[in-house]
Amino acid sequence: MVFASLEEFYEKAAACRVLTRTEEKECARRMKDGDLLAQEKLVQSYLPSVAGYIRRQCDMLQGRGIKGGFKMKKNYVVLLIYMAIMAAGLFVCRNFRGTPYTSENFSEKFLVFMALLTVLVLYYGIKHRGELQLGKKRKPAYLLSSVLFVPVVGFSLYSMVTGFSPDLPFFILIIDTALIGIAEEGMYRGILLGGFVNKMHPVAAILLSSVFFCILHVLNLIGGLSSSEVISQMGSTFVMGMFLGAMYLDTKNIIFPVVFHSAWDYILLSDSLADISFVPIVIIGVYIAEVLITLLIIAKIIRGKEQFCA
Repeated sequence: MVFASLEEFYEKAAACRVLTRTEEKECARRMKDGDLLAQEKLVQSYLPSVAGYIRRQCDMLQGRGIKGGFKMKKNYVVLLIYMAIMAAGLFVCRNFRGTPYTSENFSEKFLVFMALLTVLVLYYGIKHRGELQLGKKRKPAYLLSSVLFVPVVGFSLYSMVTGFSPDLPFFILIIDTALIGIAEEGMYRGILLGGFVNKMHPVAAILLSSVFFCILHVLNLIGGLSSSEVISQMGSTFVMGMFLGAMYLDTKNIIFPVVFHSAWDYILLSDSLADISFVPIVIIGVYIAEVLITLLIIAKIIRGKEQFCA
C-alpha cells in the first residue's frame, strides 16, 4: 500500500479491521499456499496497532508526551488565575461596593472583573489555539445541539427585542452576558476541555471539565449566596457544563457553547421568563433536554471511537 501522507495512513488504518486469533491463523495458512489476498488482509489487520505506535512517537516528538504534562500545568495556572480574579471581584463588590451577588446592579459593578476574565481567556486561548483546537477528522454535527440551541437563542433574541430600553442597564446586561459566555466557555470548554481531550477519553474530558465548572460557582459564597443556593447552582451548572462540553465536541466550534451560554444567562438575568406562569416547568424541561442531548452525543462519541486531539 502507498500513502500520500501520514494523515491518510491514519485514516486507512482506522478503517482496517483487526482479525481474531482464528482468522490470523487461517490467513497465515493460506499465505503458505501463495494466497496474496490473505497476505494483504493479514498486513492490514496490523495497521491500527502500527498507526497507534507511530502516533504516540509523533506526540512524543511534538511535546505531547513528556512535555504535554507541562502544557496542562499551564492550563491549570490560568484556571487558578481565573478563579482568583473571580474571587477578588466577588469580594470587592460585596465588601467595598455594597453589591452582593444577588443585587440588581451586580452586573454593572462586576463588569470590570468580567472584562479582565475575558481578556485573560482570549489572550491565552488565541496564543495556544494550536494546542487546544479539536481534531477535524470527522465533520462537525449540529442536529442534536440545535434542538435546544435554536429555541433558547431565539427566545433570548425575542426577549431583547421586546424588552429593549435605551437606558444603560439594558446594554450593560447584554455586554455582561456576552462576556460571561466568552470567558466561561473559553476557560472551561476551550482551554480545559480542549486540553483534556489530548490526554484522556473525550467522555472523561467532558466530565472533568464540568466538575471544574461547577466548582467555580462555590466562589459565589464570597459574593453572599447561601450554601443551599450555591449547592443548587452547582447542580445546574454541572448539567449545563456536560451539555456545553458535549455540544463543543459535537460541533467542533466554541462559538456554539459561547452563544448558548450567553443567551441562557440573558434569559435568566433579564427575568424574561417572569411573565410565564409555568417557569419551573420550563427550566426543568431545559435541564432534562440538556441531559438527553448530552447522553445522545456521548453515545455517538463512544460508538464512533473518535479522537479529538489535533
